[in-house]
Amino acid sequence: MVTVLLCGPLSGDYHHTTPEAFLHPPQARLLGRMLVRDRRAHRQMFISTHSGDVLRGMLDAGGGSLRIIRLHRVDEINVARELSPIELQEFWSDPLLRYSNILDGIFHEKVILCESDSDNRFYAAVLDAVIEGKGKNAVRPDIMFTHCGGKARLPTAIAALRRLAVPVIAVADFDVLSEVHPLSAIITALGGDWAALQADWRQVKNSIDAKRPELATADVRREIEPILAGAAEPVFPENARRAVLAVLARSSPWSLAKQTGKAFVPNGNPSQAVERLMKGLRAIGLFVVDVGELEQFVKTVPGHGPKWVNELLTTKDLADGELQPAREFVTAMADWKRQGSGGHH
Repeated sequence: MVTVLLCGPLSGDYHHTTPEAFLHPPQARLLGRMLVRDRRAHRQMFISTHSGDVLRGMLDAGGGSLRIIRLHRVDEINVARELSPIELQEFWSDPLLRYSNILDGIFHEKVILCESDSDNRFYAAVLDAVIEGKGKNAVRPDIMFTHCGGKARLPTAIAALRRLAVPVIAVADFDVLSEVHPLSAIITALGGDWAALQADWRQVKNSIDAKRPELATADVRREIEPILAGAAEPVFPENARRAVLAVLARSSPWSLAKQTGKAFVPNGNPSQAVERLMKGLRAIGLFVVDVGELEQFVKTVPGHGPKWVNELLTTKDLADGELQPAREFVTAMADWKRQGSGGHH
């Protein structure tokens, strides 16, 4: 049996050695494989590490003989949380977890999980601007930003990190509220009570579903056909793709809601319900973008997705007044602590 002690954020006086000292990452991963593969039979080995590369190497070779224990500090107590061999096999068989950097979140005080890499880069850059705005003595919180490739993958990544007592925040665009799945799975993975939030969610969803789309089916067909007819290139041109998407967005109330956020919700009871819902989701660690989607934080920058983020980061001062809502949103994530638990699970 090989037992790995993962040292997360600790404080106080303690002494230990780590096997990966001064090794390049590929060598550290090779060392992890060798430690597991070459250990003598019927011997138990304890390894303390701060290296995700060593850990990945050990998981590559571990089979059913590996246990992981994460140590983290709560007040004056070092708390241990273990992943059993069975949980480890499930963990490492998931391509999302095996071929991403999500596992590195084990070594941080908090992980913020985004839908995409562009979201991840934007929020991390905004947090840096917030910290820089506090002066040279400001301390950057120990937060890891990462992504999991879409809303549907959030529950898996959240559950894996929470098994090892890593505080996790998930960030999703407003349209995460459009369907039961994956919303209910995200809430459950975060340790929330879907039943307690379902009534408000249902009221918000019904109020948006009831909004008549701007275009009927016949209108959509009439507007898209000329776009398709004008696209003669072998590869569908980017400008035509954007034109088609713009038409489709006008045909769905949720597409419009994603461009507006909670302001799209009708006044009265639905508006009260969305406020309660957003507050309840934040309490468990799900931050829904209240302006709809990332790009709505800064409307003066054209584009969408990675192009939008690249343009923003190269042309905008992140301390600009236009980004104040984004800075407030990211500050709330950085300051978040799970209610009633001091931020730990």
